[in-house]
Amino acid sequence: MPQPLSSAENIAHSPGKDVTGLSPKRDSDPKMESEVVHLKVLKALPLLLTYCLASSSMLIVNKVAIRHFPLPMAVMWLQIGFTCVLLSILRTTGTISFPRFDFAKAYSWAPVALAWLAPMVFNMKALQTLNAETVIVFRMLSTA
Repeated sequence: MPQPLSSAENIAHSPGKDVTGLSPKRDSDPKMESEVVHLKVLKALPLLLTYCLASSSMLIVNKVAIRHFPLPMAVMWLQIGFTCVLLSILRTTGTISFPRFDFAKAYSWAPVALAWLAPMVFNMKALQTLNAETVIVFRMLSTA
C-alpha cells in the first residue's frame, strides 16, 4: 500500500499552486508593477533626502556648538530636551499621535534606550577632540 503524501508534497503536487501553497500571479503586469515601484521611490525620495540633509547637518552643527560651548554632554541633553518639548507640542496640536509615557514600558525598554544613547555620547565626545572628517571615517568603519 503506498504511503500518503505529506502536506508539503500535497501542495507541491497540487495543480496551479507553488510550493508555498499559494496560487501564482497569473495576471500581473510587469509594466504596472514597474510604475508602482517608481511611484514608491518618488514618494520616498524627499524623505530620504531630508534624512540625509538632517543627518549631515547635525554633525556640522554639533561640531560648531561644541567649539563655542565646550560641554558636549550639555549640548546633547539640550538637543534631547528640545526634541521632547517639540514632540509634546506636536502631540498637543494633533499633528502627531503616540501613547502617553508609561513607566513599565520605559523600564522594559531601558536597555534599548541605553544602547541608543551610548553612540550619541561617544559621538559628542569624539567631536570635542577630533575633526568632523575623522569622525565620519570612523563612523563608516564601525557598525553603528
